[in-house]
Amino acid sequence: MSPMIAAIYARKSTDQSGVAEEQKSITRQVDSAGRQAIRLVFERFAAACSEQAAK
Repeated sequence: MSPMIAAIYARKSTDQSGVAEEQKSITRQVDSAGRQAIRLVFERFAAACSEQAAK
């Protein structure tokens, strides 16, 4: 299995002063993208394992 490279792009377009850190747009975007990346890695790993088991 070849290495996978990923990047997360997050941006905010409004002032978020006085907003709790976990509610800030950037924090939520990065958390969501990180969870999605982990799901994709596990899916890819599972697929590779299935291919190996079928051989």
